[in-house]
Amino acid sequence: LIEMMNKKPPDNTFKKVLKCCGHLFEGIELVLWKQTNTLQLFHSLLHNIVEGKPAIRKTSVTVVKSILLNIVSLPNRGSNDEPAFMSLEKFCSSILSRCKADNPTSSIYVLGLLREVFPVLPPNIQKPLCEALLRLPTLGHVILSICTFETLGNVFDSKDPTITTQLLNALIDLKPNAKGDSKPLIAFTRALGKGFIHLHQHNSALSSKKLPQFMETISSNFQIENEDVI
Repeated sequence: LIEMMNKKPPDNTFKKVLKCCGHLFEGIELVLWKQTNTLQLFHSLLHNIVEGKPAIRKTSVTVVKSILLNIVSLPNRGSNDEPAFMSLEKFCSSILSRCKADNPTSSIYVLGLLREVFPVLPPNIQKPLCEALLRLPTLGHVILSICTFETLGNVFDSKDPTITTQLLNALIDLKPNAKGDSKPLIAFTRALGKGFIHLHQHNSALSSKKLPQFMETISSNFQIENEDVI
């Protein structure tokens, strides 16, 4: 399968190969995940997310997401030391750490993947990925910033609230400038609101303490002459 993917067959054939890989990973035992060939195949799927054509990237994201969902559905699986999770984190963090404002394409593709899979990842995998993400808005690239805030917002879809407070504090410090394109500010505000709701659902006492800071952060939005932001 790895050899077939490396040959870059026609899109229809390629998508069938990718889906075949997804089925191959269903119910696979942990001991097999630790084998080199298994991780190489999974890594090839991840590479197609940043190197393939649009249709191939989309299918690869779907397949990777289904693999991770399958893992967490299995008894006694989905823990912090799950090989698939660690491989995913290493791959994504490597690309995000090299991201530059003049060439953010690969990172934007990775953000598309993380937007889909963040809710199923355990906190110890989420944390280093979030740390890598929090650097991206400082690069000043509009589309990259929008995608980053949207992805960080999806972290708050997780059932585990372990990193919610830390992420909210870090997110507040990244509020985009109101001048210029308003889309990053809109994405930021939505992510912040989602995070505050998530915090309230899991720790209402703490959310009450954070409420003044939250209101102070978003109150300036009402002074902007832009209906979309308001």
